[in-house]
Amino acid sequence: MKTGKIILKYLLWLIVSILLSMFCIWIEVETPSPVKSSFLNALKFYIIFIIGGILGAITFLTFLSIDIFYLKKREFKIKSKNLIRFFSILILAILFKILHHILEYDLNWI
Repeated sequence: MKTGKIILKYLLWLIVSILLSMFCIWIEVETPSPVKSSFLNALKFYIIFIIGGILGAITFLTFLSIDIFYLKKREFKIKSKNLIRFFSILILAILFKILHHILEYDLNWI
């Protein structure tokens, strides 16, 4: 039972991580464009789901290693460790979004 509870907890954090990454991508993609085409709208949703999902998975894997090796072993003054976990996922999602933006638009590596 304890293993199933841990798996469900990390599955929830995976969903949160993917949704936060999709939101970060949505903020960038959802800029007003003069062309209103159904193909471009479909492409926007494709970009949000695929790139956001990949960045969410990378964010979750990084969060998983931080959570297992650092957050579980450390005592915090805050009673709710879930708040610390949420903010760590949020910070990681923003950092990976910035890294993706730098690699794609500034350096043209992706």
